[in-house]
Amino acid sequence: MKRQLIITKQHQEKGFTLVELSMSLIFVAFIILFLTSMMLSIMQTYNKGIWISQINQAGRQINADVIDQVRFSKNNATISNSQQRFCVGNITYLWNTVDSTMNQYAEETDLSTTKLRLVRILDSTGKYCYGSEMPSRNDPDIGALLGPGVVVQKFEVVSGVTGLLRIQAVFSAEGIKDDDHSDQPRYNAGIGRWQCGQVVEGVFKASKNQYCAFAEFDIITYRRLE
Repeated sequence: MKRQLIITKQHQEKGFTLVELSMSLIFVAFIILFLTSMMLSIMQTYNKGIWISQINQAGRQINADVIDQVRFSKNNATISNSQQRFCVGNITYLWNTVDSTMNQYAEETDLSTTKLRLVRILDSTGKYCYGSEMPSRNDPDIGALLGPGVVVQKFEVVSGVTGLLRIQAVFSAEGIKDDDHSDQPRYNAGIGRWQCGQVVEGVFKASKNQYCAFAEFDIITYRRLE
């Protein structure tokens, strides 16, 4: 009688060790962190692009409006950069830079102090051009040239004897109004350019800020002298 050799196989089930589980969790966490960082970067770029688009649109609107007024008006232009007003024809432009205390007036709704940014006024009598009177927000002849969230960093008008008129302006996003104003562009005298950054101990330090968005405009047009 033959003996049969019966061989039985034992099946052993193996699970994840603690080291393997830890490595898996670290890998998944790294992937989530990478995707989150990439998404935040994309959103920051998108938001800055939206602000730049709005600022450029405001600049183009102001460029077209001022050029039309200057070209087709025979009246002399009255410029007062110190009082932040510029008049040509029957139109007066008033502006307020972020570092200025000029042109403040109270809101009638909540009595909080706000500032004019850049407005265009139909001023046939010249009361806003030659005086210090400020317009009311409810005045039907006043129109805002900058939308909410856009502020004036610089607005300077220069008129030459040859009839050329030049406007140099810098508009930026209002930012988050932090204590050190790092979200606002500043003029870097060392290189003669506006940049995002901070002044640390009297030295300009350029830096990137997701809330800092600005555009410079240099408008030159010919003014009719007769």
